[in-house]
Amino acid sequence: MDSRILFGVQLIAAFICFCSCSLEKCHLSGKWENQHKSILTITNVKESTGTLMGNYVTIVSVKGNGTTANPESALYGVQDRGEQPTFAFTVDWSFAESKTAWVGQCFVDNKGRETLETVWVLRSKVDKQSDNWKATRVGMDTFKRVRNRPVDFTARVSAEDGTL
Repeated sequence: MDSRILFGVQLIAAFICFCSCSLEKCHLSGKWENQHKSILTITNVKESTGTLMGNYVTIVSVKGNGTTANPESALYGVQDRGEQPTFAFTVDWSFAESKTAWVGQCFVDNKGRETLETVWVLRSKVDKQSDNWKATRVGMDTFKRVRNRPVDFTARVSAEDGTL
């Protein structure tokens, strides 16, 4: 009887480990939307090298009184090969003399929902070194995977606080 109990305990321990230790793989390819309704589309992830490419359409603008969607800008980046990979990508804005770099991690929750948690640094061009202090901005974005629904670019953004 002791061997059956021991076998049962081992079976339960293996099941618990399988359920709690196995993570669903988070895939970066696809369409993602952040809290400001900007759209990140990763179209090409090369698993062998970890490189990724895609495009970004921002609804947020540095200048003006808010904006609708800006033109699509190309992005390039890298990811690691883990189940919930870390990654980095950069965007060279096609409509402004600025660049933004994001670093983050892709997470899958216990219901299979994928989220990208990121920190970004934006660098804008300034005309003189004494204006360097105002050329860099830092922030955070959370992206959720877009699942077969149209994206509304008609929302406007407040220039003061970046909220809709």
